[in-house]
Amino acid sequence: LKRFHARIDKADGVARAVTLAQVEIEAPNLGMVRRPDGQMDILIALQRLIERRAAEERARLEGAKRPGPPTPEGAPAAPPEAPWLVRITELVLTDGKVTVTDETVTPPAEWHVDDLAVKLAKYSILGTDPPATGQIQAHVTGPGRGNNVATLDVGVSSLHTAAPFAGIAQVKLTDFDLRAIRPYVAQQIGIAAVRTRGKLSVDLQADVARQEGAAELARGLVSGTVSLQN
Repeated sequence: LKRFHARIDKADGVARAVTLAQVEIEAPNLGMVRRPDGQMDILIALQRLIERRAAEERARLEGAKRPGPPTPEGAPAAPPEAPWLVRITELVLTDGKVTVTDETVTPPAEWHVDDLAVKLAKYSILGTDPPATGQIQAHVTGPGRGNNVATLDVGVSSLHTAAPFAGIAQVKLTDFDLRAIRPYVAQQIGIAAVRTRGKLSVDLQADVARQEGAAELARGLVSGTVSLQN
């Protein structure tokens, strides 16, 4: 990480709310490993976060249905402590790099994400706030020599991370070199040399939403085009 900068616009310790006017992250470098069993620490952590959020939502929904415990005469019931409300007016990440080492194939394959740029506007964890918008751009290179660099472009037109998660995005992957998947194809069918070539491009719109109080999706719609060139 070359640089991190955050500017606080407003912070209220009583109301437990903070608004960050701008967050800037420059040149982060992240390395990840996919183990032979297919597990990745970041995905495990994400799944646990989703399950914890779902449990909190179930507890909130169940608590709203049943009356609270009786309180001593004249003493008001203590309200539960509210979580901190965080809003980010603008988040900008530039020149990011991610390296994923995949140990599910032999020898391990390395995937590279370079020139990662992320822009996020009007992010909030409050469900009643308007949805955030964002843009993700990067170059993706798969394992093997001489592979062409694919271009990733994701435009997020609506994003809610509060209860429950929901998002709409346009995902474009251009000129993905299919030679990168040769080790996977060879391992699956048991042939050492596989003629896998061509460039794959996809342009998809995704509309997903998680079911409140559960880890499963309530909506998962994908539409778009897929093209292949030799």
